[in-house]
Amino acid sequence: MAKATIEALLARKDKDVLKTKEVHVPALDMDFVVEKKPLSVVAGFFDDMRADMSFSKSIEIYKELIYTCVPLFHDKKLQEAYNCAEPYDVVPAVFDDNVMAIQALGNEILSLYGFDELIQQVKN
Repeated sequence: MAKATIEALLARKDKDVLKTKEVHVPALDMDFVVEKKPLSVVAGFFDDMRADMSFSKSIEIYKELIYTCVPLFHDKKLQEAYNCAEPYDVVPAVFDDNVMAIQALGNEILSLYGFDELIQQVKN
């Protein structure tokens, strides 16, 4: 175990910190690039999830989280091709309304921030 020092912390800062991650979505058999956003943004989604555990609200939160963190979904041509009234609607459209796939990708995004244990608590 290494001792925390100013030098060690500065060296850590200079390392290539995880900014993106490819996440495989089995339901589509595709890999999506997920961008790591500031913790304050993602924590807001998690707060919303804990505040309202209704099924419909959790799906809304997951689709906004995925839209926010997956740049591919920001493409206007994609949104037009799927006839999306709102930009967030592209997520369930691409996933063919597969709730389990949407939830799985959302949970993968949350796990980038160490929310794994908290996700389990919310589910229970």
